[in-house]
This record gives sequence, structure tokens and C-alpha cells, in this order.
Amino acid sequence: MTIAPTDLPLLLLDLIASRRPLPLERIAALDDDDWRAIDAMAREHRLRPLLHRRLATHEPVRGIPADLRAAWADTYRRVALRSLACQRELMILHDLLEAAGSPYLALKGAYLAWHAYPEPGLRPLRDLDLLVPGDRAMELFRMLLDRGYQRTKNYEGDPQAHLETSHQLPPLHSPSSEVTVELHTHLFHRDERRAEVRDPSGDPAYWHRAIDRPMMARILHFPAPEDILVHLIEHAVYGHQFDNGPLLLSDIAFLVERHAIDWPLFWRLADEAQCRRGAMLSFALVRHYWPDIAIAGPEGGEETVPEAVAVAAARASLRGGGHRKSDNLLINARLTDGGHRRAAHVWRRLFPERNHIALIYPVRAGSPLIPFFYAKRLWTLATERLPTVIARRSSDTVDGLVLIHRWLDRRG
Repeated sequence: MTIAPTDLPLLLLDLIASRRPLPLERIAALDDDDWRAIDAMAREHRLRPLLHRRLATHEPVRGIPADLRAAWADTYRRVALRSLACQRELMILHDLLEAAGSPYLALKGAYLAWHAYPEPGLRPLRDLDLLVPGDRAMELFRMLLDRGYQRTKNYEGDPQAHLETSHQLPPLHSPSSEVTVELHTHLFHRDERRAEVRDPSGDPAYWHRAIDRPMMARILHFPAPEDILVHLIEHAVYGHQFDNGPLLLSDIAFLVERHAIDWPLFWRLADEAQCRRGAMLSFALVRHYWPDIAIAGPEGGEETVPEAVAVAAARASLRGGGHRKSDNLLINARLTDGGHRRAAHVWRRLFPERNHIALIYPVRAGSPLIPFFYAKRLWTLATERLPTVIARRSSDTVDGLVLIHRWLDRRG
């Protein structure tokens, strides 16, 4: 490997950012192992279509292994075909919800793939997320089960516990098993560190701003672009600590490029969601990798994002998903001040409320079997999570994430 592994994530971001000149000297230094390491990150974070579009079609680059070029092209084709399957599934869901008399909004990727990106094949869709009224969510969940949708094996938790403590109900496979569907009752994750943040979905103005788009003889419903932008940032920065990948950057770039964003409205909504700093950090990265995208700052100007924070966020966007839970344990422990508070935090993680256990396992919060599942959780933590936590306690990634958190939380 001719380039340090720690430099490859930043190089990958340069490669997918179609508005930046290709770093030809760095590309020329890549060997076969480097390209395969880049591809492994691109595959995990759904970036292969963007690599295909830039490196294999628009700006052909020599030295890329032929099998990787073929894999990128194949992924691009499969993403485009899956987009059609998702369109078809959204039509079915639209008809079902309309017949049930329920409003809905199709969130994030569904709008971005079809109304922001230059072509749907560039924006992979893992699932369809639909925001529905909380007081009808369980009824609609059961209706979908009656219509042939099925629970997924990886999410066995009690739907009622999800309704009470999570932002979404358990995922469902469509009858064709091609598409996963999630009914959301809130936009933001329910996070004890941000418990005072009011979810926008509870504001009638959020629904009033919604927009309609025609598709296949139907009128589909989506959030306003400004609300999509706030959701993308809050979800990626605060809900996932950037580990849902660099698609955040292309999502923002293409959304802003194709829509006349009402920037005063956006910054007001960002302040209401308490994610102004998250927006500043996200926009700093977008401006770096998509320098021709026009993003207006808030009244009074933006605070300069420290370079170390921006670089840490860029690297965090390409960290492996398998370490997320362990990293979060370490981050929260380091951000919790005082031995007493830190011990209380660890205790809450080891012995969460019953509803949290019911989120994970097929048991109701009031069941007498709950102690068994507490024991099962402790065994999992001890045998699977603890070794990873110990191995990563001095990780550069964790150091970078702590730096990001402290900058986001700083006042003034």
C-alpha cells in the first residue's frame, strides 16, 4: 500500500466530489491494495455509483482494477433498478394510506433520489421512510401487516415499546420482499442529551409546508426542501455522529443546487432544532468538496469551523459501521463530567428502562420474562461489546468524535 491508510478516506471524498479537480498525483500513486481499500469503504457507505459516474464515465482514470470498474458499473445499474422497485412500492403505500385517510410524508432518500440527484442511480435507497401521525401509527402498522408486509428478523422488539420510546416503528418487508418500509412518528432520534429539542413533526406548520410531486398518475407528499435539509443534518450529525456516511454531503449539495432554498427559513428551523452548529459543520464540508454550491449563512454571519473539527467529521463519515455502538459508549463516558455522573451513565446503559429492553427483544415491557432478557443483554455486552470497547478506548476516531461533540455543544 503506497498511501497511508489514514489518508485514503479523505482521498475517497475527493474522488466522489465531482466539482473538485481530481488529485491526479495522489491517484497515480495508488496501487491495487489502495484501490481495494477505497472500494471497501465505498461499498460500505453506498458510494460506488458516484465513483462509477466520475471515474469510469465522466473523467476516466487509469490504474483502476478492471474488476472494480465492473463492480461499480454493476452497482450503478442495480441501484437504478432498485429505485424503480422503490417507486413502485411507494405507489402502493400511497394508495394504502390514502384509502385509510391518513396523511404521510416520504422522507429523505425517496425525495433526494428522484428530485435532487442528477439521476436516481446515483442515490442508493436502503428503505422507504414514511412519516405518519403518531396517533395513527399503530393502526397503520397493523394494516400493513394485514396487507402482507412482514416483520424483519433483525428487529424483534415490541412495536408498542417503539411507539412510546423510539422515533419509528419496527421495519417491515414489503410483500415482494424487495423493499423495507419504516413508519416514523418523529423525525429525530429520542436522545437524552437532546431531550429538550422539540421534534418538528409535532408542529402543524411542518405539515403545512409540505410539497407535492406527481409520479405515475399520483400526487406524492414530501417535506419542504428546507425541512429536508434540517432533517438530513440533525439525523447525520446528532443522531449518527456522521457514521451514516458521506452521502450527507452529496445529499445537501444536490438538494441545494436544484432548489431555491429559503435560507432565512432554514436557519430559523435549524435554531428551533438546536442544530445550527451541526449545519455550519456540514456546510463547511459541502463548501470544501462542492465549492460551487451556493449556501447562504445566517443573519449575522457564520462562525468559522476549526479545521481539526472539519477533518475529524470528514474521517468520521467513513468509519466502519461495526464500531458505532462501542464508539458511542466511549464518547458518552468521556463527555460525562465527574465520577458520580459517569458511574450513573454506565449504570443506565447496563440496566436501561424496561421499554428499552422491549425495543430490542421480543418481549413486552410488563412481561415477567424481562429479567431473562436483561441477562441476555448483559451477556451480549460482556462477550461482544466489551472487547471492542477495550480495543478502541484510545482510538483516533473516538478522539475526533469527542472533539466534534465538544465543538457542537460549545455556547457562544
